[in-house]
Amino acid sequence: MNVQEIIDISNRLITERVEWDRIWENSARLVLPMQDREFRNGSANTGSREAVDGWAAGPRSVDKLAERFDITAVMAAERLATGLLSLVTPDNEKWMNLGISDPLGAVEASDEETRWLERQRDYLMSTMYTPATGWNQANGGAMRSMVVFGTGLYFLEEAWGKRGQNDVAVPYTFTPLPLSENYLTVDGQNELDNDYRRFRMSARTAATMFGANLSPKTLAMANDPQKQHMMVDFLHWVGYRQEAGYRADPARHSTVESVYLEVNNKHEIRRGGFNYFPVVAYQWNQVPHSPYGESPVMLVMAEIKGGNILAKNSLLSAQQMTRPPIGTADDSKMQRPNLNPGAINYGALDSQGRLKLQPIITAQNPSMVQTLIEASRNQIKEGLYTNLWQILIQNPQMTATEALIRANEKGELLGPIGTKIQAGLSHMTDCAMTILEGKGAWQPGAVLEPPSSLSGRNVKSKFNSPLDRMRRSGELVGIQRTFEAIAPIAQIDPSVMDQFDTDEIVKLAQEINGAPKKILRKPEDVAAIRQQRDQQQQAQQALAAAQQAGQAATGLTKGAPAVQGVMDAMQQGQQPQNG
Repeated sequence: MNVQEIIDISNRLITERVEWDRIWENSARLVLPMQDREFRNGSANTGSREAVDGWAAGPRSVDKLAERFDITAVMAAERLATGLLSLVTPDNEKWMNLGISDPLGAVEASDEETRWLERQRDYLMSTMYTPATGWNQANGGAMRSMVVFGTGLYFLEEAWGKRGQNDVAVPYTFTPLPLSENYLTVDGQNELDNDYRRFRMSARTAATMFGANLSPKTLAMANDPQKQHMMVDFLHWVGYRQEAGYRADPARHSTVESVYLEVNNKHEIRRGGFNYFPVVAYQWNQVPHSPYGESPVMLVMAEIKGGNILAKNSLLSAQQMTRPPIGTADDSKMQRPNLNPGAINYGALDSQGRLKLQPIITAQNPSMVQTLIEASRNQIKEGLYTNLWQILIQNPQMTATEALIRANEKGELLGPIGTKIQAGLSHMTDCAMTILEGKGAWQPGAVLEPPSSLSGRNVKSKFNSPLDRMRRSGELVGIQRTFEAIAPIAQIDPSVMDQFDTDEIVKLAQEINGAPKKILRKPEDVAAIRQQRDQQQQAQQALAAAQQAGQAATGLTKGAPAVQGVMDAMQQGQQPQNG
């Protein structure tokens, strides 16, 4: 597509997304205050002015709720976002695994392959968590955006010359993408296939990013001290190619096309491409045939608005009781009453000593309002899963089995959203491995060279986060209960224990508890240890048998004279004597 076509499509998408922007603005104003202005004064205003001005000039009675009198939703949304981060992508755990791609699940990785996959996983995660990549900021921002707006985004691209700690080069970088700037489309499978990002940048900053590729007008602004901080409108489009690009484009055969351009000057800055779609999305509940999703905040928006109204009324009610309005007699000579402590109000009494001033107190009842507020807050907390985080805190004395059951319940409730987040993480992992493959990380002789048995086979991402383990904790509970039920029978008939594959139980416990594979010995080492143990047992049995045979022989030798005497006495017809 040429420059004008890209701009026209982005303007159309801006117009079509007006209702989403309205909903997101309300959500931001009440739950994410610092992002409120993004949807009112952000990059959308640089696109289709008619669309933005059209709805901005409409009824705005909701603006009366701009003040936040209750922060329950703010705290609950933050708790949910941080809770999901700790359950799905915890900083202190290996929440990601790699495996062999097999649709039928019939292929199981060998021990050598498993150890290489773990080494590859360790490299991916160690580089991701290098501060220079920006992973934590991008992941956390996308998670928070997903909770509030239903969709969270970040951009993954190859790093060129960027270095992290100890001057070690990082292979890729992550960039947060504000939802207000990105206009997305999906294909027939509801997968993202285009992103039109409309953003603003100062002329000076743009010059550091694009250099001489900028238009002459923008370059002149960047070199003018009085104009270098003026904002310029840009558009970055990435989308799957429908055909090969220009012959002069070195990335003309890449899977995804990338174009940077200046909107107002209609100037193409540069073209490029990716072998993967670089936009990663987390979606809470994706709307069919739409790139955007509903959020839990949207589902409880009515309670959030009502709670703010109730909180405001509660403050007004309490204020009317503590500082009520004053009614006075119609006395033009009376001055404005001074209600400060110790103040003297002349003329405040009539001739009979009665006050001419009386507080105006109606039927204010703050306790009733507080009851309504608490009910509203509980609804918000339920909708934003706040009560789930209290499961283990409410009963710290529970047994290990009870804790496993509770964890399994939490995993079942949060499991569906965890699966959706992991869909985005799986795409991110595929993109990162594509970058590493392009850098030659898997070439023969490279540090990450895979075993020959993996040649021509695809590697897929799997997950072993605390949330995944919570969902599988029911398996451990089942194992424990099975052993508890079998224990009385095993005391009568120990052979029932032969039905259990203890090796498989150990592997299962290692997977569910998240222990690394390397804590278990290799199968050949286990076989050697067992063989040696069997040989030692056989040797001990042989030695014990020999000792018993020797003792029997010694007993026969010592008893030979006595036996002979008995036989002689029997021949002579005499009774043998005792002893």
